[in-house]
Amino acid sequence: MGDGVRVGRLCGGAPQRSGGVQVRNSRDPQGPVLDFTPGEWFDFVRGVHRQVFDLPEWHTAG
Repeated sequence: MGDGVRVGRLCGGAPQRSGGVQVRNSRDPQGPVLDFTPGEWFDFVRGVHRQVFDLPEWHTAG
């Protein structure tokens, strides 16, 4: 199967969802899907780049 997470852009559909992003666990293709608006996805990606979600060093130490 997949490596864990699958991300895809929404095409068409309801106008409020068009251009959004869907995220799901690729190991569970029938499982739930998280829908993000373009603004929510932008904020998430910006947070990743700014290392907002990084675990503290003590958490990742052996």
